[in-house]
Formats: sequence, structure tokens, C-alpha cells
Amino acid sequence: MSNIFLNFLNDFDLILQLFLILTIIAFIRRRVTHNTLALFLISVTVIAMIFLFWPVFKIGYIFYILLSVGVAGIFVDFFFISAGGSAEEMMGKKMETHGTPGATEHAARNQLVKKMGGRPPGR
Repeated sequence: MSNIFLNFLNDFDLILQLFLILTIIAFIRRRVTHNTLALFLISVTVIAMIFLFWPVFKIGYIFYILLSVGVAGIFVDFFFISAGGSAEEMMGKKMETHGTPGATEHAARNQLVKKMGGRPPGR
């Protein structure tokens, strides 16, 4: 049982390392435009963070991921879930302010018929 759990932790550790490598590549590529310098910085940073000091950076990277996901969850809750009422309430307010659907088209058609001085076309 413990062997399976340790293998899972090793796989999780490898996944974290791959995500950290992708994060390093994206971060340096955005900020350094010269390709040779970017490749040099990426290789030095990956060697230092993954192969030399991984136990130290692993804890910080896990906290960074948890913080960013937590903050993103708070933003989603704040802006999307608690932003307004339900859809029925919003539709009710819209119906109250604008009247029935098609009322403006009907009023415009009635004005056109009055200008033409007769029956509506097609009747």
C-alpha cells in the first residue's frame, strides 16, 4: 500500500516539475526577446530550480499554485456568482422597463399605417 502511495507522490512530483519548466519558459520568453539569451536563461534557471534546489522551490511553487487558484476562485465568486440576481429577476426587470416583446415594432407599424391612411398592407 505504501509503495503505491510513494509512486503516486513521485508521479505528482514529476508533474510539478514539468509545470514549473513550462512556467519558466513562458515567463522568460515574455520578458527576454533575444533568443540566445532566453535559451541560456531558461537552461540556467531550469537546472538551478529543478535539479539543484528542487525541494526548496517545490514548496514555494505549491504555495504559489494554491494561492493563484484560491484568488481566482474568489474572483469568480465575487464577479460572476454574486454579481446579480437570478435570470428570472433580470428578465422581469427588463420586461418592466421595456414593455412586452414586440411592442416597439407594433407601435412603429401602427404609425406607418396611420401615415399611409388606410388598412395595413396585406389585408
